[in-house]
Amino acid sequence: MLRTLLLFLIALVGCGADTYVDPSGSWDMTLTWEGGTCGLKGLSPLHTVVVKVGDRYAITESGAQLSGQIVCSPDWCRMSFTESGAGAPGSGIARMTISVDLTVNDRDTIAGSGLAQVERSAGGSCSQVFSALGVLGP
Repeated sequence: MLRTLLLFLIALVGCGADTYVDPSGSWDMTLTWEGGTCGLKGLSPLHTVVVKVGDRYAITESGAQLSGQIVCSPDWCRMSFTESGAGAPGSGIARMTISVDLTVNDRDTIAGSGLAQVERSAGGSCSQVFSALGVLGP
């Protein structure tokens, strides 16, 4: 079940521009795990949906707690957020919190990076960085 977790006030930046990149849609990304102490490898999907509600935007995510902001200009929108949720059964992850900084341009290309902080089911914690690439879809 998708839940609307937070409404974001969009800050429009620019000098006299009449149009801005619209961040509404499906933010479909692939995270590539890089350096860190968690041993996470390979690729992981990340999917969020941004919808316009009046003059604000809401971001939805299934089964996660989320907070952040969206700032747009005529050429790009930047979405920064922190998401926290339980690990998948059998993953050894009790809880994972990711902090992400993403930019979508006027060609609907998403790029960014972030940090994952993991609480292990067996105790202890670790952190790992990642890069993110994707596209903004309908």
